[in-house]
Amino acid sequence: MNLDPEIKMRQQDLVVVLVCDGFDKITESFKQFAKKHSFFDEDILKVKGFMKEERDGTWKMKPMVELMDKGVETVPKNCLHLFQVCTWDFGLEDETLAGRRINFIFALKQQNDGKINSHKWFFQGICKYLKPQ
Repeated sequence: MNLDPEIKMRQQDLVVVLVCDGFDKITESFKQFAKKHSFFDEDILKVKGFMKEERDGTWKMKPMVELMDKGVETVPKNCLHLFQVCTWDFGLEDETLAGRRINFIFALKQQNDGKINSHKWFFQGICKYLKPQ
């Protein structure tokens, strides 16, 4: 990796990025797994105002227009929420991972915007900073 000097990672560290195409795509079992392994916290999205509670008690992501300040003329189509955890053990039994830190980045798109859009976020957004070889 050609690391950005501001990112404190070592050459031998492993980085895994999972881009999720919107909150509504996440299964309840994955939410529980993610919470257990500390790489997703739904409560942060609620507290920061990215989600709203529906009448039936379920939580949904707000539309982008509701996130912007009043009077903003151009509203972005989407935004990306990043959750990151660094661990030596991610529950994988593989000798190639022994002694290597795993930096896991969970990237959640505010709205479902399609697979091509997910690729754009990964290559033009995340890779811009991680600078993989």
